[in-house]
Amino acid sequence: MNGEPRKGAPETGHGAGFPGGVVFVTPSPRHLRAGAVWVTIDNWREACSQRWGSSVLMTPDGELTDRQVRQAAWGDPRTSASRTHAGLRSLVPPAVTTALKDGRAWGVMSQFNRSMRTNPPAAAPPFVWQHHDLFQRAGFTLARHYDCPLVLFVDAPIVWEASQWGTRRPGWARLLERRAERPQLREADLVACVSEEVADAVVSRGADPSGVVVAPCTADRIRAAQPLGTQREILGFADRVVVGWVGSFRAFHDAEAVVRSTAQLQQANPVALLMVGDGPTRQRCEELAAELGIAAAIFPGSVPHDRISEYLAAMDIAVIPSLDDTAFHYSPLKLKEYLAAGIAVVAPAIGEMERELSDRKDAMLYAAGDEGQMAAAIGGLVVDADLRTRVAQAGQATYDRLFTMGRQLDDVSARLGL
Repeated sequence: MNGEPRKGAPETGHGAGFPGGVVFVTPSPRHLRAGAVWVTIDNWREACSQRWGSSVLMTPDGELTDRQVRQAAWGDPRTSASRTHAGLRSLVPPAVTTALKDGRAWGVMSQFNRSMRTNPPAAAPPFVWQHHDLFQRAGFTLARHYDCPLVLFVDAPIVWEASQWGTRRPGWARLLERRAERPQLREADLVACVSEEVADAVVSRGADPSGVVVAPCTADRIRAAQPLGTQREILGFADRVVVGWVGSFRAFHDAEAVVRSTAQLQQANPVALLMVGDGPTRQRCEELAAELGIAAAIFPGSVPHDRISEYLAAMDIAVIPSLDDTAFHYSPLKLKEYLAAGIAVVAPAIGEMERELSDRKDAMLYAAGDEGQMAAAIGGLVVDADLRTRVAQAGQATYDRLFTMGRQLDDVSARLGL
C-alpha cells in the first residue's frame, strides 16, 4: 500500500538534528505481555533513535529505560499471573473476566491520557509512535499538543483478534470497535500494520487506505551479529545436519511436528535437533525426542537474546511448523530471525510467507498443516548441501530487500513528509 504522503501531513518535517526524538506511547509490560510485540517495539525504538538522535518510551507506569524495554522483549516467557489468581479466574465466567479487564484498561488508559495532557515530554518530536490498544489516547494527545504526525502501529485490531482466539464480548464488542478502535484508525496520520491481512482489517474498520503501510517484523540485530560459530562444537553436533527451531513452546506452535520430522530423517541421515526456548510444550518435545530415539537432541531452554545468534549459527535448517491456515494474519518474528541469520528456512505457504517467499529459491514451502510435506521439505535440504546453501543465501538477500527497519523508516518518512 504505497503512495504519496497522506493528505494533511506536514509539508516539511524535522530532520535528524532536531532536538526532540520520536516519542513512543505503549501499554505497560504488565498489561502488554507478548514478548514478540515488545521485540517489535524495541526494534522501532532503536532504529528511530539512530535516525533522529533519540527516543523516549512512555507507558502508564512511566518512562521505560532501555533495560526495561529489553526485559519486556527478551525476558522469561513463562512470567504470568500467580497460580492463586489463575485459580480464582477459573471460577469466574470468561465474559465477566473480559469485562473486568476492559474496565480496568479503560481506567488506566484514561489516567495515562490525562497525565500526558498535563506533563508532556519537553521537546517536540518528529512524530509520535503509538502502539494500538483499546482506550489508548495518550499518543493522540501528544501529537495534537505538538502539532506533529501520529503513527499508529497495529499488530491486529483488538476486538477482531480476540474473537479469533475465542474471546467473547457479548453485547459490547461492537460498541468497543465503534467507540474505542475505529476513532484511532481514522484519526492516525499513518497506520502501520504488521501484515497485509491486518492492513485489510484496519481499512475495513475505517482507516484511510492511502494512510496505511505494511511494516512487518524485523530482526536487524540478528542480521548484524557476527557469531563465532563455536556453539555448534560446544553442543557436540560435529558433522551432523542440524534442524532447528526457536520459540516459546506454546501449543499453537506445533513444535512436536519438528521433533517427529527429525526423527524420521535420522534413520538414513546424520541429523541433530536443536530447539531453543521455553514454554508449556517444551517438556513434551523433550520426552518425544527421547521416545523416538533422536540421538543428538538439545533443548537449551531460554537464552539471552544477545546470544541467540550463536544458537542460530549452529543450525543448518530452521523450521516454522503450522497446524493449519486458519485466520493467519501475523508477521512471524522467527521467520525474520532465520532469514537474517542466513539459515535455510522451511515454512508454510501461508500469509506473508506465501506472498514474499518462493519455493526452492529463498525457502522451502509446504502446505500449512501438512506434516508430511513439511518433513519432505526438511529432508530435501538435509540430503542436498548445495540446495541448503542456495536457499540460505537467497533467504538472507530477501531479508535485506524486504524486512529491514531502514526500509520501513524510509517508507514512513516519505509518507509523513519528514
